[in-house]
Amino acid sequence: MLAIEGCPADPRNLNHADFRQTLDTFRRGETRLLSSVATAPRWGLNRSRLRALHNAQQWRELAVRVAMIDHNEDLSWYYLGRAAEGMGYRRAARDYYRQAQTATLKCEGALFNNCDGVHVLSRSIQRLALLKAKDANPLRQPQSSSGDIPVATENARQPAVAIIGSKASRPPPKVAENRSAVAVIIGNRTYAQNVPPVEFAHNDASAMRRFVIDRLGFRAGNVIDLRDASLGEMESVFGNERDHRGRLFDWVLRDQSDVVVFYSGYGVPGLQDQRSYLLPVDGDPNRPEIVGFPLDVMQANLEKLGARSVTLFLVACFSGSCHAGALINSASGLAITPKLPVGGKGMVVVTASGSSQIASWDPDARHGLFTNHLLQALSGIADTAQWGKGDGKITVGEVKAYLDDEMTYQARRRYGRDQTATVTGPLSTVLSPIPVPGS
Repeated sequence: MLAIEGCPADPRNLNHADFRQTLDTFRRGETRLLSSVATAPRWGLNRSRLRALHNAQQWRELAVRVAMIDHNEDLSWYYLGRAAEGMGYRRAARDYYRQAQTATLKCEGALFNNCDGVHVLSRSIQRLALLKAKDANPLRQPQSSSGDIPVATENARQPAVAIIGSKASRPPPKVAENRSAVAVIIGNRTYAQNVPPVEFAHNDASAMRRFVIDRLGFRAGNVIDLRDASLGEMESVFGNERDHRGRLFDWVLRDQSDVVVFYSGYGVPGLQDQRSYLLPVDGDPNRPEIVGFPLDVMQANLEKLGARSVTLFLVACFSGSCHAGALINSASGLAITPKLPVGGKGMVVVTASGSSQIASWDPDARHGLFTNHLLQALSGIADTAQWGKGDGKITVGEVKAYLDDEMTYQARRRYGRDQTATVTGPLSTVLSPIPVPGS
């Protein structure tokens, strides 16, 4: 990274050699943003200019200005990704979008939002999905010197995927508000009982929360967001075997509410009863029958909500082993196949892996392997010709086809193991519409 101290972030202040060096580094995907606190004032002074460059698609100046400011924030990386994609450097764009997802410093916090209208996490995921769709059906165009295929030519045929923010000069496509919809998002990362953390559970939960709000039209106030949930907190939301009337029950409008439940964390098998359990952060994986949350109880209580539809996403495995190793004593010798849920009437259940498989992580994306591919599928890639009908409606069957093709392959290629998502419920159920820009 070329650090330039004591001057405003204006490419005109660079001599030709420094300008070329900055731009060449950017094209190779090697720009590194290293500062945060020290560069915050400079970033703030340049925000309006950067936003204007982004909206005007002046990619080269945007890239050089961001590199000169050297501010390590998720929005900075996103701008670099858009600039690289706009200039045709797909490989670099993918690297920058991944950096945007994993940056420690965020433009949005609990009490502030300095993202200038950009939902960085969801848009980075969506842009990666769009690039992947283009790679699956590459344009017949000359290669750039970096080996990437230019994507910003005037007459390039656009893929059928309509991604939020796919035109930088336009606002995100409008999504109809689903006023009665309710979501429960759980990310269980940090466990007691010497259980290794689920490294990317919070990232998974944040991405899904943003997705249901931005893409499915859920109201933010209708999202129950639990991080590192205890057994008591889970029972308070879902009820238990004695009483199904938890907080979720109180929030649902009968025959009107669409309900989405997303869980990222550990699942464990019951050694005595062969049931599948979600593991609260205060639970003991060796005693799930006592301190676990039974998955069949969750499903039964969800069926009693009387909701118009229920979709349950489980980023967990129930084999007793996990990506980080064995969860329960003598897990390597287990010969138990726990029972996975079966979708009831009006319910769809999508689980990251089979009952005896491990749900893998994706360290590059800093998500669960399943979550990363699920969000790509729901963002539109599953509706493209290779996996779907291209009708603007992403169905359970299309998502399943994409996961079987892409996620399963990645698990085998990266880790040499099988991971196949399990799906129950009608394959024709629409999980996500594709909003049309300007609608």
